[in-house]
Parts: sequence; structure tokens; C-alpha cells
Amino acid sequence: MEGQYGAELGGGPGTIWKIDGLTGGVSKFVTIETNSGPGLGNIKFDKSHRQFFVSDLDSGLIHRISIDGTLLDTFDHGVAGRPGDGLPQLADDGSVMDIAGGAFDSEDPETWGYTQDDRRVWGVAVHGGRLYYAVGDAGDVWSVDILEDGKFA
Repeated sequence: MEGQYGAELGGGPGTIWKIDGLTGGVSKFVTIETNSGPGLGNIKFDKSHRQFFVSDLDSGLIHRISIDGTLLDTFDHGVAGRPGDGLPQLADDGSVMDIAGGAFDSEDPETWGYTQDDRRVWGVAVHGGRLYYAVGDAGDVWSVDILEDGKFA
């Protein structure tokens, strides 16, 4: 669709935009290239480390992004988080959103390219040196330490 994702400004499905607080100008901050269209779940600024955390509904990853829009690294709840609670690793199933494909149905979330429910992260919050995040439709809350240098523990 014309204008979708801000394509005329170089945007795509995983693009995060920023708005200048003085001028109101809009520009691209960063694009999560691996997001095929399901979207990003939540963005949180970590003021202690001057970085952002972004949850990805497509892959189930939490992306760590610098203040200038550089992708630094990721945390994979399915592979790194679940085993900490005695659960088996769960890799992304590789589902992607294909709105031009015959199987896509705008009324059926099963066709939207979300990762599996048990690894799909969305809400994120920073508190007390930890990153808290919600997983799946049940909204189970998990957390991971944030190290002194801002990296995931």
C-alpha cells in the first residue's frame, strides 16, 4: 500500500522513527531488518545506559540499540531465557508475514508471521538494573540482568 511503513523515506516493516522535539521533523532512527511485518512490540529507553530496548514480534528477540540508532546486540528469550527456568530452548520457527501470499488473512493472526507464543516478547521495562519483559498471550513476566556496560547478562 502506498505510504506503508514510510517507504518513501526509506522505511520498512521494522523501522523505528524519531521526531525532533524542537522542529517536529521526522527521520529514520533504525530499522530492524529481520522484521517481515508483524511489527515491534514495545520500545523502552534505558536512561542509566542511554540505550533503547525493542521487542520484536517476528523473531521474539529483544534488540539493544544505542542512543544514535546503532543495533548493538540481541537477547533471545526462547534460547537464552527459557533454560534459566528449566524450560527447553525454543528457536524461532522462521514464520514471516507475506501479505501478498494466498495464505495471508487479515482477520487471522496465525497468518501474520508472529513467532511462537512461548517466545514472543512484547512489553519491556527497565528497573533496578534489570530488563523486564512480557512473553506470549498470557503476558508472563520475565527478566534479565543488565550489566554495568549496558549489555545483557
